[in-house]
Amino acid sequence: MRNMENTEQAINQVIKKIDEMPYIFNSEADIQGLVYSELLKEYTEPYPTALLDSNRKIFLTNRVHREYFGGKGGRIDTVVFSKEEIGLIDIYWLCIKTSEHPGYRPVQLQDAIEIKIVGGKGEETLFAEIKKDIGRLTKLLKEKKTEKAHFILIIRWSTNNKSIKDRLDKAEKLAKELCEKNGIQFYYNKYKILFK
Repeated sequence: MRNMENTEQAINQVIKKIDEMPYIFNSEADIQGLVYSELLKEYTEPYPTALLDSNRKIFLTNRVHREYFGGKGGRIDTVVFSKEEIGLIDIYWLCIKTSEHPGYRPVQLQDAIEIKIVGGKGEETLFAEIKKDIGRLTKLLKEKKTEKAHFILIIRWSTNNKSIKDRLDKAEKLAKELCEKNGIQFYYNKYKILFK
């Protein structure tokens, strides 16, 4: 029997699917869709917000969302809202009005998830992108805006080139070390089965 409301379980289901069918996706958006779909199986209950229609009927939302704003123009690939604040959402882009701030703030998160697909980018660009995504998650954890953070690294490069294999291995090692150092859950696919 599957435990419900388990983010790690949902992500592991996606990784398993990718390991079984490495070409089930074409882009990061596809991976986001797979993660979103699995999370919706875990988090099925709708929650009332503070948003009302013209008849004063309360609008509901779910806990799982994609491309949720993380402040300063940054977006988090996929999030799971913390239950406690959903009822405070009072604007259509799923935020909360604050008295101490002239605008709105994001909902407290239970989980923040970033996804990185490794393709044909050079080492410098690739490593910078990995550091940026993990940095965003680290900041959310340090500022206590999320309870947990998850980084998914997907490598889909079928190659027999040793220098490319080395770059991919270094990318995995970098991501794993940064995640361990910053308390972020790390996931990756069995990409070496693609090496020729």
